[in-house]
Amino acid sequence: MDRTVGSSGTDLEAVAALPYGIDNGMDFLFCIDLIVNFRIGYYEHGTLQTNPWVISGNYLKMKFWVDLVGSIPSQAYQLVGLDGDLLGLFRLMRLNRLYQFFKGLESDFRFSYYSVIFFKFLTLVFLIGHWAACFFFLLAKKEHFTEDTWVGMMHPSLENDAVNTQYIASLYWAFTTLTTVGYGDVSPVNNEEKLFTVFVMLVNMGVSAYIVGNVTLIATKQDAETAEHRSQLTFLTEFLMRKKIPDTIQHNALSHMQLSYDMRDENDDALKLLPPFIRVQILQHLYRTYLYNCYTFEGCGGSFIDQVTSTVSMDFLFPDAIIVTMASQPDALYIVVEGNLECQIGNDTTYFTLGPGDTFAEEAVICDIFQP
Repeated sequence: MDRTVGSSGTDLEAVAALPYGIDNGMDFLFCIDLIVNFRIGYYEHGTLQTNPWVISGNYLKMKFWVDLVGSIPSQAYQLVGLDGDLLGLFRLMRLNRLYQFFKGLESDFRFSYYSVIFFKFLTLVFLIGHWAACFFFLLAKKEHFTEDTWVGMMHPSLENDAVNTQYIASLYWAFTTLTTVGYGDVSPVNNEEKLFTVFVMLVNMGVSAYIVGNVTLIATKQDAETAEHRSQLTFLTEFLMRKKIPDTIQHNALSHMQLSYDMRDENDDALKLLPPFIRVQILQHLYRTYLYNCYTFEGCGGSFIDQVTSTVSMDFLFPDAIIVTMASQPDALYIVVEGNLECQIGNDTTYFTLGPGDTFAEEAVICDIFQP
């Protein structure tokens, strides 16, 4: 028994109506968004505005009118006898929301910057391809798909095909043009189509330069940091050799510089970007416990310890580094947070070890004397 697999007219009508259903759904979402924006707060000079009247007044100043024009369905223009396909392009004004969306993602540290940039580029390329495909098909439709159009010349049956087939054929032309592949099976025929193709090529030049430039910037950012560090090491090495600094001191200087670079994500330099009162709060959160547990500050009040905490900073020391020597006058009291230190008593060979929570150089700093 032979079996024939086919699609009913109802199925084809459903497929053809799908783009219009999506379009109507987007119109509905735009209208809902127009109403919701009257209740969405905004930041003004660092303060969140939640007063409904203030929010509405700010929205009506400018953004409301842009959103209103961008929310008018193309069918509304057709009802009053206007060209709905052409005037429907006003809806592109809503793309400002997409720009604000990506701008917010780029500044939100919770999302990977590289992933956001990749997604933004992908969206940009798809939107340009989508618009080019739709407008290229519109040019043929305006001429009623005669033989003087790309549809009538190369794909006569496309006029009666389903909407998704028409869209795929147009999108195929758009991306072969944007990628400069140009197979030639879909080509512009009349002058309007040729001029539009030239315009798409010019747009593609700008978009390609923008994407390549940003990708190159992202890819070379880490390389630039490494190159700067190597340049600093070279400059320091040349200086030490020119001044004939002993090898031991050269080794210590270069080791310390390398350690600072390796631990750049762990130091307190990021706190310099903050105002003093916030910086103090963070320092107290990080180091207050160490001061409370330090025997040097045993019995001291909380206010005094908080004041001392505001002057604390983190130092990283490479192995075998000499921190304090006898008869020197250190300018800081040290508290061991992680790791161990070996201390030598006088010229004797007796050593003892300091571990996390221990302090040293406290006598010299508090009494303002030389290190005993």
